Amino acid sequence: MVFLAFINDQADEATLRTLAKGGTHMIALRCAGFNNVDLKVAQELGINVVQVPAYSPYAVAEFAVALVLMLNRKLYKAYNRVRNENFILDGLLGFDLNGSTVGVIGTGKLTQSLLRL
Repeated sequence: MVFLAFINDQADEATLRTLAKGGTHMIALRCAGFNNVDLKVAQELGINVVQVPAYSPYAVAEFAVALVLMLNRKLYKAYNRVRNENFILDGLLGFDLNGSTVGVIGTGKLTQSLLRL
């Protein structure tokens, strides 16, 4: 049996032992990291642990830009209003990013891809 784990799932010793008793032989993580899994115990129990090797830095960078645009243009509020058949424009005025300073923290692949956009 394969256990599909999410980023906030904790696969500590107690969890791994319970999974092993139930016949789990692999944990597939839906994230690049594996700090939430006790790898030593997993190996002891014969449970293989696999994770996403990497994410597209371009996709993540573009998603970050989309989130910024969603916030500064209040798209989330506009979407919810239209879904509720409310077409009032009050409170939907966004602001221009032009002339703004944007701070970016980090120097990895994702950040470098974001800065190239």
